[in-house]
Amino acid sequence: RPGPIFFDVPFGLVAFVEPRTRAAAGTGMVDHIVDVRTKDFRQFSLNFRSDEEAQKTFVSLMDTFAFPGGPSKLFCCKAGKGPEDDSDRGWQLYDPHQEYLRLGCNEKSPWEISALNMSYRLCATYPQVLVFPRDMSEKELTECARFRKKNRLITMSWCSPELNYASLWRCSQGTEGFGPFGKGRCPEDEKMLKSISRSQHLLVLDLRPYTTALACKAFGKGGMESANTQDVSMDVKFGNMHNIHHVRNGWRDMGAAVGAVRLGSASAEWWGSVASSHWYDYVGVVLQNVLLIMDHLSKRQNVVIHCSDGWDRTAQASSLVMICMDAEYRSIRGFCKVIQKEFCSFGHQFKTRAAVGHKATDEASPIFVQWLDCVYQILRQFPDCFEFGEDLLLRLTHEVYSNRYGTFLEDCEALRTAHVQPYARSLWPVLLTDGRYRNPGYNPRVGQLRPRVHAPALVVWERYWFRYHEHGNPEPTEAAPMLAPVVEQVSAAPIRSMTDFLNDEEDSPPEANGSPSRNAKPARQNRFAVDKEDKDLDLFKD
Repeated sequence: RPGPIFFDVPFGLVAFVEPRTRAAAGTGMVDHIVDVRTKDFRQFSLNFRSDEEAQKTFVSLMDTFAFPGGPSKLFCCKAGKGPEDDSDRGWQLYDPHQEYLRLGCNEKSPWEISALNMSYRLCATYPQVLVFPRDMSEKELTECARFRKKNRLITMSWCSPELNYASLWRCSQGTEGFGPFGKGRCPEDEKMLKSISRSQHLLVLDLRPYTTALACKAFGKGGMESANTQDVSMDVKFGNMHNIHHVRNGWRDMGAAVGAVRLGSASAEWWGSVASSHWYDYVGVVLQNVLLIMDHLSKRQNVVIHCSDGWDRTAQASSLVMICMDAEYRSIRGFCKVIQKEFCSFGHQFKTRAAVGHKATDEASPIFVQWLDCVYQILRQFPDCFEFGEDLLLRLTHEVYSNRYGTFLEDCEALRTAHVQPYARSLWPVLLTDGRYRNPGYNPRVGQLRPRVHAPALVVWERYWFRYHEHGNPEPTEAAPMLAPVVEQVSAAPIRSMTDFLNDEEDSPPEANGSPSRNAKPARQNRFAVDKEDKDLDLFKD
């Protein structure tokens, strides 16, 4: 179509920027091109023709703004909070004391709310407020923390007084190891397991494949519990959930399958490509573990889950169980709370996994997007049981990368509280006040949801995978609901100039003055153009 083409891509979604040159056909001149791909599967090339200096300037600016480094350089901290900002309500949405009291952690409960981790002195990547068995002393809990990897000791996520305080606990792997590589057994940790079991049968679910857990134990990098733990009736099972590298590869391969789809083509390769990506195999395994945990909780038995560090697979499983077991988390407010609690507060590494503010490393992986796909599978099977619909999930797939809000910045509560919360807005008030995310057919249902997890019950999340594909809606009606409220929220706070962004020191605090120039001259339309010949870039290049 005639006229300039515009792309609306927040800098946080930029994944890859690379300059290259190409001989211009028939002219003998050299084209200077920049290839750009994003974290939501968009890809395009900009051709600056013979203007090498413009190419270099564009790449420099993209590196500056897309990969600035620490949170003080990111948009949400630079934009700051408006004079009458309601974002503090979002930061305080999850009140751990009130939530644990709602779950029955009072003087009648065998579980006790603890302030032992205040100032994060017990575990730096855990929240300050935790719940432990009432009969564990401070000294014993300290030893338990030393035994578990990164001090992420066993602590409670959820319980139900109606099920005789049946409870779900989370942690990282132990550090027992074999022979001289490990620390040996920990009596305090074994007492913790006994206290959690309450003389009933206990399930310890190691969410990793057995071979992974065994290898970690053999090389002294971790360990796994033994079913022969003294005085504890315990089953140790393995969940076969694959690690971040498998998830990332599955996501890339699924995206490649989507990119290969051509409208009007009757190719049978689509389903084969979906299957070979294993993305929905991985989603199914997550949901199978959720059902296994629910089975034991429904029998009034207690469950302990962990993976390696307890912040990826563990967060996925614990939060999905809570959504299926507790109707509170199927409301919009409750859903925001479960994300804030199980992911943000308990140390899911958003900065590392989503490559927020820096170029992706081998530790980047779409764990949160995979979790949202799991939620989508449950939501589509029980649409009336959720106060929200698919649009809210799509908004979250966007905001986890956008840098518009501080909710998903940093890797744990302690860092987010210190470096982000004083300066940036929370996403939650936006989701809570935007009526477009409310499900008009919502019918709150107390009780459990048991999703079907066999392969035919799982469907491709088309509005996520095809949102920028011609198979999806070609009109801007799908993107607009995601972007419009963001513009409204951000415009309420003063935005600083580009010069200020470039000249600031890395650790300087955001300021509340400065505004964008309204008299800036528009860029020359012919300075660069979309290189249509290179539209099929390899988005999945490492």
